[in-house]
Amino acid sequence: MKASGRQVPRRGADSVTAGVVFRVGAGWVAAAATAKGVAFVSLPCGSRAAGVRQLRRVLPHAGCEPACSQPAGSQRLPGMTPVFERLRDQLQRYFSGRAVVFDVPLDPAGTAFQKKIWTLARKVPYGQVRSYGWLARRAAGGARDTGQLPRSVGQALGRNPVPVLVPCHRIICSDGSTGGYSGGRGWKRRLLSLERGPAVPGPGPSVSARPSRGRSSAGCPRRAARRRASP
Repeated sequence: MKASGRQVPRRGADSVTAGVVFRVGAGWVAAAATAKGVAFVSLPCGSRAAGVRQLRRVLPHAGCEPACSQPAGSQRLPGMTPVFERLRDQLQRYFSGRAVVFDVPLDPAGTAFQKKIWTLARKVPYGQVRSYGWLARRAAGGARDTGQLPRSVGQALGRNPVPVLVPCHRIICSDGSTGGYSGGRGWKRRLLSLERGPAVPGPGPSVSARPSRGRSSAGCPRRAARRRASP
């Protein structure tokens, strides 16, 4: 599958200090970090060159050392900091179909509202899904009438620069359709399928995902808000 072409939130040119392209079972992943944590992760790409192109979206002059082609292992690769090594190992386990709780430090660029939504999305457990309306109600402190907030939630999720680590793919429409995804609906279905399995205990109601028939993720939250539907 093609890697995401999603728009990456802007930040100061000097704040992203490190980047790397590494391989996991699903493909080549580009990652970048600030001094505080991981700021950007791409979905797996089909080639190392495609991974480098993704990395250059946040590090314009990034290259890739020949050793980047080495498989994951105990040897430290050029540019691989301990945080990147941990990220690589956790993504390798995740794309192998194992339940993973990502614990690498994160530092994604975004507005206060976007970061709030991303933090709430991280509370959805592996193997479960929630609706845009569910997330909007929690962002609104439990209010039932959230107006157009579900639409804003969808837009914030679409700006997520660290997919999988912030599992925005677990947020779907209240009618059970998958809705949109910045990496493409094919990737969203793939990630949901990867995590499908026995129910995982977690707070709040879950929603069973089914293929999306809507035209866009923006339409999905708007429809959910208009109907005042419960997840």
